Amino acid sequence: MHTLNRWLMIVLVTFSMITLVHADAFFKQVQETDAFSMMGQTQPAQKIVQDIWIGENRIYAGSEKQSALMDLENKVMYILNHAEKSYVKMPLDFASAQTSDAEFKPKTEINSQSLKLNVQALDETKEINGWKCHKYLQTMETMMGPAKSELWATTDIPFDYEPMLKLSATMLSQQPGLQDSQEDIFAELSKIKGITVESITTMTVMGNEIKTKTTLQEFKQAAPPAGIYELPAGYSEKTQ
Repeated sequence: MHTLNRWLMIVLVTFSMITLVHADAFFKQVQETDAFSMMGQTQPAQKIVQDIWIGENRIYAGSEKQSALMDLENKVMYILNHAEKSYVKMPLDFASAQTSDAEFKPKTEINSQSLKLNVQALDETKEINGWKCHKYLQTMETMMGPAKSELWATTDIPFDYEPMLKLSATMLSQQPGLQDSQEDIFAELSKIKGITVESITTMTVMGNEIKTKTTLQEFKQAAPPAGIYELPAGYSEKTQ
């Protein structure tokens, strides 16, 4: 799977339900991907610990090898490769995210012909890492293939997450095959109440299944480390 595509999907899933208005937030999550084979090559199982900081108009998601920085005010995202001390700059078009609240209300009727994202709320609960969670099933057609997710979300962590739902719907609607579906995507994502604590996603790519489990381990509100949202000194831009 291409590195940029993989990281874009990670950022989308990670931040689809999370935002913060008055203070920065810290999340620590663990992402585990099973081993899989594709095009004659076997990818070993992988475990990534991600530190995530969310502030006003800025987001950081980082692991030992790579990080993603999102500057929402200037509409740009940076993907950092720490081994190479390089970064790729990706413009983000959020013009449609400025849609008025009246225009962006979840719809009661969804255009099933154009929609390629579906969320189903189930009457099932369980506790994960101290948070009471409700179960959801999500299916999505992506440019790489179909993806099915079992999601567990909690409302125990108080957030005004609607602005980030709008942002996520806007980003997803930029993907091939999802154009003109922004309101429908927002309506589906709005079915998930609260923060996603655990997700188990199976993606089918070229006939191969890739299974990833992501679990939220820690949350706190705190002052972020100095410069966490800035490009590190000594990193050079790399063209795609």
